[in-house]
Parts: sequence; C-alpha cells; structure tokens
Amino acid sequence: MKTKYLLLLLAIVPVVLSKKFKAEEKPEWAKKDIRDYSEADLERLLDQWEEDEEPLEADELPEHLRPQPKLDFSNLDSKNPEDLLKVSKKGRTLMTFVSVTGNPTRDEAEEITKLWQTSLWNNHIQAERYMVDDNRAIFLFKDGAQAWEAKDFLVDQERCKGVTIENKEYPGTHYFKAQNEQIEITTKLEMYPACFTIHMLALSCRRPGLVCLRYKTSTFRAAAPLSLTSTDNRQALHSTCCASNNNTKKMSIQAKIGPSILNADLANLAEESQKLLDNGADYLHLDVMDGNFVPNLTFGHPMVKCLRNKIKSAFFETHMMVHNPEQWIAPMADAGVNLYTFHIEPVEDVCKVSRLVQEAGMKVGLAIKPGTGVEQIEKYIDIADLVLVMTVEPGFGGQSFMADMMPKVEWLRSHYPNLDIEVDGGVGPKTIECCAKSGANWIVSGTAVVGATDQRQVISDMRGVVQRYIK
Repeated sequence: MKTKYLLLLLAIVPVVLSKKFKAEEKPEWAKKDIRDYSEADLERLLDQWEEDEEPLEADELPEHLRPQPKLDFSNLDSKNPEDLLKVSKKGRTLMTFVSVTGNPTRDEAEEITKLWQTSLWNNHIQAERYMVDDNRAIFLFKDGAQAWEAKDFLVDQERCKGVTIENKEYPGTHYFKAQNEQIEITTKLEMYPACFTIHMLALSCRRPGLVCLRYKTSTFRAAAPLSLTSTDNRQALHSTCCASNNNTKKMSIQAKIGPSILNADLANLAEESQKLLDNGADYLHLDVMDGNFVPNLTFGHPMVKCLRNKIKSAFFETHMMVHNPEQWIAPMADAGVNLYTFHIEPVEDVCKVSRLVQEAGMKVGLAIKPGTGVEQIEKYIDIADLVLVMTVEPGFGGQSFMADMMPKVEWLRSHYPNLDIEVDGGVGPKTIECCAKSGANWIVSGTAVVGATDQRQVISDMRGVVQRYIK
C-alpha cells in the first residue's frame, strides 16, 4: 500500500512543483527527495495541488454562477412573445412536461419517452428525462432555448398527447386529430337519442366506483360536505365500497393559510413553526416524500412526533407523497397528525385507505397531481374532508404555478360549494387572487410566507383575498 502511495506522489510532485515554482524559487521542503518527505511536507504538497487545480468550465458551473449568455434580439419579431421567451431561456435550465396517449403502463411510457429522448440526443439536443406519472415525463433541458426545437419534434410523434412549456400546452398532432374525430362521433350520437342512451349507459358501467360513501365520522371529523348519492338503488349497488352515515349537514367554509414547513430551517424547525403560528398561520403543512412516488426524500413520523411534542395545539396536515399511504396511517396518527392527505394515483382501494384514516381519528384529504383529471376524484368526494389540487408536479422544487389547474378548482367549487379545497405549489401574493377566485379556501404557501420579511402581513393579506371570494 505504501509503495502505491509513493508511486502516486512521485507522479504528481513534478507536475505540482513545476506549476508553482521555478527551479531557483523552490523552497527547501520542495527540493527534498520525495522519500525524505515528512508528514508536514506531504500536507503542504497536497495543499499546493488543490491550489493549482484547474477551474471548472463555464458550462460545468452551477447555473447561478455561469456567465450570462449574450442575447441577440436584433433578428426577433417583437410581436411574437414565444420568440422572446425562447431567447431569454438560452443557457438556462428549463423543465417541460411531455404526455403519452393511450393510457400506457409506466413501463410502456418509459420505453416511448426514452426513444424520444434518444432521438433528441441524436439531433444534438441534450435533455434529461424523469417519469413523474404513468403517462407523463419531465424533459429537463440544460439549454432552455432548445425546448422549443424539441417540442416541434415531440408533438409530431404518434403517441404524443402534448408538450407543456412554461404553462403553455402544445397538443400532439395525432392526438388533436383523434380528438376531433371523437367530437364528430359524439355529435352523431347526439343526433340519434337511442344510440346516445346506450353510449351513456356503457360509460356509467365503466365507473363502478362513482358512489363511494363515507364510512363513519370520528369525534375529530366534520360531517360530509355533500352526498353524491340520491337513490337507494345506487347505495345497494355499491354497498361493498364504504358504509354511509347519511350525514349531509352543510358547513360554511373558511379561509385557511398553511405554510409548508419544508421551506423552513429544518435545524430549528420547532422555533420556525411556532413563529409561523404566532404570525397568524392557521395550520402547518408537512410534506412527506418517500423517494418512490416522487423522486425526493424528506422526513417521516419520528420528526412529526418530535414537532408535536414541542407544539401541542397546532393543526397538522401531512401531505403524503408516498407510494403506499396505508403503511403510514398508524404512525402518523400516533405522531399527532390531524389531517392525513394522500394521493389517489397509486392507491387501488381509496375507500379502504380513507376508512383506515378515519378509524385512526384523522380527517381525510385526497390529492391529485396535475396530470390527473378531476373526474378521477369525483367518486370519492363524499368520503373526503378536503381535496388538494396540486398546482405543480409534486416532488420537484422551483416550478412555476400552473394556472391551467384552476378549472379543476372551479369545477369542484361549483359542484361542491361546502367542500374544503386546497391548492399547493407556487402559491403566493402574486397568484393568490387566481386561486381564491377559482374557489380554493385552503392555501399552502412555502417560500412566499416562510421567507417573507413580514410573515404576519403576507399571511393576513393572502387570507383577506380568499375571504373576499367566499360566499
């Protein structure tokens, strides 16, 4: 081992010393034979080696340390905002979302998007790829200006449903054509009522879980905001899902602001959380990620329990971005969680998991990702105390607020006026108006509140905007 170490030093010593010193300028320790070096001489040699290390290339530096690229606006059409946006993203990282049509499996979508990625590489467009859903992937471009060139290629692929860049969606050419054909078929069905009736019956048969009733109401839970069932026949057909308590008492909704403590100083979490509550926060939003359902990993029930031991009376909501939410119900209940919000996408039996949450004494929150249609959660509304509509992809920071998620909120509010509707992702003073106007009354906000100079004022202002829109 010593022999290998000496050989390595013999190889680097001439290089290091030749860079730093001329022959006549070498200090006494540098003139020694390497075999006579003391430990102090070796330390000085390694320090000198680090000093002489070559600096990183510009494109290898973190983005915030890279030199700003020179932008040429001379040949741009000032009336075309897309061209201006494209130039402004040159040399900057840009995230885009690409969807696959045809309800593919995750493995199938992985194979298709990997093929697209390879084609882009072959055309000198560098993009990293991350699957975020069964039919949805993120393409991350180191040079954001290339995203639009990649978009032109992607939307022309047969299985491409669409590409989203900076909250603007570009539908796939083949998907758009198929949609038009479907509209034509639907129009013909409406022209022939008998055929249309058969068509609607077929659709209803494909949604056996439409009626999923509340199992029970614990002492910690409010009554069901509304009931989706109107006839005894439907209850009989779906009695195996969840038992009903037939409690449809209406409640008035309230404006609630819940800071995401993931953006706080985790080394001083109890103090930071108490400060947020003292400044007017209505509840604390705890993001739990398992590194499976989403790529990132955060904290679990031991940390939540420690926080509860410090803060006895606050309302805790855990946003469970996990692949198996059933696994963590008992530990989170023991840790003192009040509202257990989980994603419906990875869960086979939402009614069962909701029932277990209720039995553990917690309220039920159901969450949907941006790629999940609001109709997927409709059949579970009656068992939910709250519905969370994500306005960014869960698990990834630094994303822009997705205003195109607001139609989901509007639909929920128009159909369920007494339901607590929460939004999470990119929400702050600049986007709160859009959320409140659409009907959200529970607001999760991270950096906009936690990083504010005057937390009390920001929380108060955001709550005031929501209250203006509550009927």
